[in-house]
Amino acid sequence: MRITSVIVVGMCGLLLASPRGSAQDAHLGMVTTWETILGALEEKGLEVDPASASDAFIEAIARSIDPQSRLVGTEEIKEEQLRESGTSPGFGLRVSITNGTPVIHLISANSPAEARGLAVGDQLMSLDGTPLTDLPLPVVTRLLRQASTQEVDLVYRTTTEAGLQTQTVTLARSPVPHYSLETAEALPGGIGYVLMNGMYTDAGKDTVMRLREWSETGSAGLILDLRGAGGADPDAAMSIAALFCPGGSLVYTVRDRNDQDLLVQRCDQTSPLRIPAILLIDRYTHGLAEALAGALKDASSGVLLLGETTSGDLGLREFVTLPAGQTLRIATRKLVTVSGTTYDGTAGVIPDIHIPSEPAILSDYDPEPVMGRRAVLTEEWEDRSLRQRTRGDQVLQRAVDILLGMRALNLSGEQE
Repeated sequence: MRITSVIVVGMCGLLLASPRGSAQDAHLGMVTTWETILGALEEKGLEVDPASASDAFIEAIARSIDPQSRLVGTEEIKEEQLRESGTSPGFGLRVSITNGTPVIHLISANSPAEARGLAVGDQLMSLDGTPLTDLPLPVVTRLLRQASTQEVDLVYRTTTEAGLQTQTVTLARSPVPHYSLETAEALPGGIGYVLMNGMYTDAGKDTVMRLREWSETGSAGLILDLRGAGGADPDAAMSIAALFCPGGSLVYTVRDRNDQDLLVQRCDQTSPLRIPAILLIDRYTHGLAEALAGALKDASSGVLLLGETTSGDLGLREFVTLPAGQTLRIATRKLVTVSGTTYDGTAGVIPDIHIPSEPAILSDYDPEPVMGRRAVLTEEWEDRSLRQRTRGDQVLQRAVDILLGMRALNLSGEQE
């Protein structure tokens, strides 16, 4: 029973460090239960590693509070802090989608992409055997920035003197800073589209400028794509929230586990946009991008959420150092929206309209517009351009359809 005693002593130290009275009695009961379990295992000749058992015990306790809590090491802490600030493994390139194909439109200086000779205009076909075509732009972006720093093979098409050639290059990701805005483009039909990487420093300034510009020039609607977005800058999140909420109105409150207010967020005294807006979210939306989506769902009548339920992070977790020296990442706060909806790390933001992120069923047939009919020629070309841009992305397709339908019905989406 020596190993059992070592483990139980450690558990006692963890559970009885501060509680008194009934809480201490409950904790003693937990220790007794664990001691019984460990004793039963040892009687069957099953050896238990004290360090592993202690870590498993800590995570079991923590996950009864926060299902996503876990023990983390020094390197993971550094990686998480870099990710929240906008730096993560990548190749140092930005892409846009043309007829279902990712096309490089910017390469960062001194990046792996530049070092290996990739160029603006190159078409990305596959990454380590995974096709990159006919996928939503956020999915392509996530595949290009996966945490692994191992070398991967990128198949791409590039223009040479001999014409369009397919080539393969071996790349290794390295930590690179990512732009707050991955892309901002005016889609055919008068729709403004912004794909954000996260709520990083100055992210709000760039996004607000672009969205207000489209609003003032009579766009049919706006799409703010937060799929895969994160970040930890509250000022960036609030500057974007102010576009969709009445000036001075409450957006959300952050509280501790004792329901004491830690942060109360209200919109600046600015005029909200007066055109319909759709936010796109998925299971990878996290941090303050997720908090923004959850807050606007309740705080703004002019915003519609499309996509999948988010990750359940919402910037509520922090690193807690335990008495034995381990570090636990756990949700210590909760976010409360203006309607009273509470997010505490156990669930994510549910969209108004659920649309799975699986690629849409594609048709290779795309009819050319009928030439010679001037009255409808512009609309036909516009529709075809939209089909090509949204190919493979059924969430974006649905958002575009909704905004065009609202325009046809002359619905403005103004805030109440």
